[in-house]
Amino acid sequence: EEIEKMNHGLVARVKRVLMPIGTYPSMKKK
Repeated sequence: EEIEKMNHGLVARVKRVLMPIGTYPSMKKK
């Protein structure tokens, strides 16, 4: 259970970091 909790937090952290990075290329294309 603890590992799953840590995994979930890691995924949320990665998503938080990748989401802005993913929006920059699409903004440049427009």
